[in-house]
Amino acid sequence: MVTYFLALLQLVKQGKLLIQQDQIAADISIQKKDDGD
Repeated sequence: MVTYFLALLQLVKQGKLLIQQDQIAADISIQKKDDGD
C-alpha cells in the first residue's frame, strides 16, 4: 500500500514538472512575439 502511494506521488510530481515546463515554454513564446514588434 505504501509503495502504491509513493508511486502515485511520483506521478503527481512528474505531472507538475510537465505542466511547469509547458507554462515556461508558453511564456518564452509570448516573450519572443513581443520582441518581434
